[in-house]
Amino acid sequence: MPADVVRFGGDLELDRIAYDLRRSGRALKLERIPMEILFLLIERRGQLVTREDIIGKIWGKDVFLDTDNSINSAVRKIRQALKDDPENPAFIQTVTGKGYRFIAPVTEAGIPDALQGCRCQPGAGSSGRRTRFGHAAPPCTVLLEVEMDGRPGCPRRTPGCRRLASVS
Repeated sequence: MPADVVRFGGDLELDRIAYDLRRSGRALKLERIPMEILFLLIERRGQLVTREDIIGKIWGKDVFLDTDNSINSAVRKIRQALKDDPENPAFIQTVTGKGYRFIAPVTEAGIPDALQGCRCQPGAGSSGRRTRFGHAAPPCTVLLEVEMDGRPGCPRRTPGCRRLASVS
């Protein structure tokens, strides 16, 4: 998940640093495994997250326990915390026999609205660049207006001089 804090569902906020899920600023109780699964689902929002992906992320590949029941229980706890109906989901969609998909729109806190669509999605894009998660990053160029007053490159050091900077 590129941002440390994401918002979704109008009043829900997930904070990776504080390890906290909040509704309208009030902390919601969520155990470690459901919280880790929620982080994974939001990190890969819109994409299928298989049971094997969850097992690998939470327990590792060489696990000898009943992971199916553990995953089912964790997703049930996430849905309870989010008040999500599995029959008519607003947040977590079940892909029968495969896994889950986070389907709600997500806003990354601290990132301007103009940049919200420029998040790295695993497997997306063709730029060949790699993200911190090891996936290809889609090309994304943003123009930023930079205050240049008194800085080199500003013609005649004019007060209030601004320059557009391209960030890819």
